Parts: sequence; C-alpha cells; structure tokens
Amino acid sequence: MRAGLRLADRYRLDSLLGRGGMGEVWRGLDERLGRPVAVKILTAPAGADARLISRFRREAEIMARLRHPGIVVVHDAGEDEQLLFLVMELLDGEDLSAVLKRHPQGLPVDRARRLTAGIADALHAAHQQGVVHRDVKPANVMVRPGDRVTVMDFGIARYADQVTELTGSAILGTPAYMAPEQFEKAHEPTRQTDLYALGGLLFALLTGRTPFDGDSLRALIREIVLSDPPRPREVRPDVPGDLDELAHALLAKDPRDRPPDARAVAERLRAVPAPPSVPGQAAPPGQASVPEQVLPPPSPPPPGLRTKPIVEAPTASASATVAGNRDSPISRWVGLLAAAGILAVITGGGFLLRNPMGLWVDDGKFSTVPACGRLPTPSIPDAKVSLTKSPQGTKDSAECTWSVLPKDFADRGSISLKFKRYGKKKWESGADNAHAAFISASRWGATLSGIGDEGNYISPPSSFDEPQVMFRVDNLTADISIVDHEQQNVTEKNETAYAEQLAAALLNEPAR
Repeated sequence: MRAGLRLADRYRLDSLLGRGGMGEVWRGLDERLGRPVAVKILTAPAGADARLISRFRREAEIMARLRHPGIVVVHDAGEDEQLLFLVMELLDGEDLSAVLKRHPQGLPVDRARRLTAGIADALHAAHQQGVVHRDVKPANVMVRPGDRVTVMDFGIARYADQVTELTGSAILGTPAYMAPEQFEKAHEPTRQTDLYALGGLLFALLTGRTPFDGDSLRALIREIVLSDPPRPREVRPDVPGDLDELAHALLAKDPRDRPPDARAVAERLRAVPAPPSVPGQAAPPGQASVPEQVLPPPSPPPPGLRTKPIVEAPTASASATVAGNRDSPISRWVGLLAAAGILAVITGGGFLLRNPMGLWVDDGKFSTVPACGRLPTPSIPDAKVSLTKSPQGTKDSAECTWSVLPKDFADRGSISLKFKRYGKKKWESGADNAHAAFISASRWGATLSGIGDEGNYISPPSSFDEPQVMFRVDNLTADISIVDHEQQNVTEKNETAYAEQLAAALLNEPAR
C-alpha cells in the first residue's frame, strides 16, 4: 500500500495509521463527499473464491447496520483488485492499549468502571441484533475526548476465521482475552464469549495486566482453561468489592456462570458507588467534568434485517463430549484437557487441545504430608543436627524443625521445613494446584534445575528475612529455610543440597 492510492475510484489513501495481522488502517479522503475517513484494508489471500468475498460483503453490511454511539460507523465496503476494504468514520482519540501503557498499575478505579460500562453498552446493542464481536480487547476500543468509548472491528474476526480456514494459518485473535470455550475447535462464539473478554478487559483496566500471563502460548492456554481466575483485589486492594465480584463473575469458566447479558453488566457497573472526592485534589486526566452518561437503548433493526442471530450457540452435537452433564458447554472442552500435560495444537480452524493420556483428574501422589521422623536428616558441616518437637500438623500441612548445635556452644542455628499438600479441585488435579501455588510463591526467585518436578531459590525480601529453597514433587510443595549464624555464606548451598536429597527421596517414595 502507498499514499495516494485510490480505491474504487473514490477513496484516496493519505497516511498509514496502523498495521495488524489482517491488514492496514489508513487515514483517507472520500473524494466524492469531501470528508476524511478511516480505510481498513484486508488483503484477500491467494485462492480466495467468490464465497469468501461474499461473506466479507455480508459481514460489512451487518456492521454498517449497527447504529449506536459506542460502535464505530461503517460507511462503505468494497473490493479493488484483490483488496477488500472497509470505509469507517475517522475517530479522534487513542485506543485503550495506548492508555494502558501509560498506566502500568491500572487506571483510576472510577475511570475503569465508567469506560467498561460504555463498552458493555456497545456490546449489548450489537448482541441485540445478533452480532458477536469475537475479539474484544483494548486495541479494539477507542477512547475519545470526554472518555467516550467506541468499539471497533465488529465482524472482522469472523471474516478472519474464514481466511484462516482457507490459508491454514494460525487462528487470529488475542489469546489473553479469549474465553476457555474458544479453545475448542468446534465452538462458535456467543455473546457470553464477549462477556468473558469484557471481564479480561476490566481486569486489565483495574490492574494494568491481563488475568493470565503465561510465559508461552501453551502455558497461557493452560492457565485460561485450568486455573481459577485471579481477583482484581488480589493485585490491587483498593478495588471495591462489588467491582471485584463482577470481574470474577465475567471470567467464570462456565459461560452459564457469567452475567446474563451486557446490559446487566453495564447496570452493575453503574451501581458501584464512585469513590469520594478529596477536597483540593485534582481529578486525573480525562475524568474532570465528565458526568455519568447512560447511552440510549439500541435502535431497532432496519427493515429487512434478518432476526436470526449471526452467531448461534453450539448445538448438542458439537464434537468432544464427556460423560456426565452432556448439555454443559464446559463438558465439550473439559474432555480435551489432560491433568498431566496439555498439548496445544494451532490448526487451521483454531486451537485444539488434545489429552493423549485420557481424561483423569486425581488428588495426586501424596494423600498426606510426610511425617517428620521419616525424613532424611539435613547435614551441616561441623555441626550436630537434631530433630526437635515440631508443631502439630494436619494431613495437608506440616512443619518439621531441626536444631543446629556445634560441639562448643549452643544455638548456632536452626532448620525449618514446611510441607503443603494439594488435592484436586473441580477439573484441576492436585499436581496442577501445587504447581499454581509454587509459581505464585516463587515467581521472583531463581530456577533450580534437577530438584523435584520444579525448584526455586527465593532471595529474602529484606535483611531481616532468611533465604529459602522451595520445590515441588507432584502434589506436594516444600519450603526449606536454614539459619546458620556461624556460616551464613554457605546457607544457599546447604539449603540446595538438602532440597536435592529430600526431593530425590520423595520422588522415589511410592504413592500413598
């Protein structure tokens, strides 16, 4: 593409505004009407047939019929020498992803609430006409003067899926905001899918991060499908309880556990009280003198618009079912998961999760934590290590302690070992839950290889705390902390040595 190019003998491209996986967006001019426009150019892949072009035109017609203050206006659509293009209103402002970059810890709570309510209004208007967005994310929301929001790219993701099927390329979309059910190949997105993405967006606005942030695509998919969503208040304690509950409900694994529709979400958002203003404190940029604005209800469908939803819920005949509650949407994709290792395959039609070991979720290898008296004794050079009376534990947690005594004087130091056992929860195995706890507790540590299933050395947060080694064996985690007043410089070495010895013993221990 180049500046000065004319499409359909009417639209002149002036300057590039952005580029994405499906094409480019240009600032342009409608020479017939003399008005500035935004032109989104979608390159039709080689081999595109008349059906794909026809699908694009139908989707463009649907988008053009959407009339709501929070939805971008589509003026025209067409084809020019294998270039498919949409002509839209040129918006002033910036997208939410740019706003978030300036607020890495999250936006002011009230601003996040009001922006999300505006997005919910727009989604409700589209859902009322049977249109599902399919790719709600910060980059698809423009923030305009006065903190008005405009949602863009309705229908583009649907066209992208058609291109994916034709080219065999990876599914397009934003995995960090995708609902668990979207990773089932046969799943057709519904309005509940949009609500999950809205929950992810609300979480990001409040905290500055996405709900799940796996360090690889496979890890991210695993977290989205298996792990309980975090609550905004865990990251940011000043988030109001009602807002925290709403974000958590939107991120529910089962679509039926999410709010019924986007209007209900908007109403709950507006019911959250605004924080009290502090006298003499200026409002953050973009919030001054911006009254709460309830957008009007969506316009009725234009004459001739079909009332059958464009996107329908999956039928009971969808592939991949599991025994039990067969009408549950969750049951169609839980059968694709493995408690021990998810394989994420990116296929032409989408993400397909395969479970090569069959469907099983168990508590794990350990039914109780190990008894202190049965453990190998730690070894400290030039010292006598003796097991001491430990606090009363349970089958799920215990603490074992040893005294470190030299031959010439007492109270050289001590050794503490804390066990915690994890059981299964819903479709998450005990090992999955132990892994999640290990990652949460040791995310700032240094990885130690060859210790159990995973190990980490955690530096002390302050000079008053002791370093520790943490490792996991199946559904059991262990924290080792050694205090040695005589040889502090070898503490890490001694902790690591005992962790290796103990982990090896636990790995070789039969399941019980």
